[in-house]
Amino acid sequence: MATSNVISHRLKLHLPYHGPALRTIACLIEENLACHPSPNAKLEGLEGEWGPDIAESWKALHDIKVQLESAADRVDAACESADC
Repeated sequence: MATSNVISHRLKLHLPYHGPALRTIACLIEENLACHPSPNAKLEGLEGEWGPDIAESWKALHDIKVQLESAADRVDAACESADC
């Protein structure tokens, strides 16, 4: 079997699982963020409770969650076009 066929075959076997896995990780991050409201809200009303490092970490986690959801959408679209 040609290398491209082997890769294509393996992708078709595993691709359907990647979207849900990415969404699960994004969901866990979202739950974590929900326990700790946006640092911007805290900074506006309760100064001193959030430092710049925590605010940056919160934003980084939020950005990762958004990227994971986007990746899951792309994987789902690729799976549909590959007829998984």
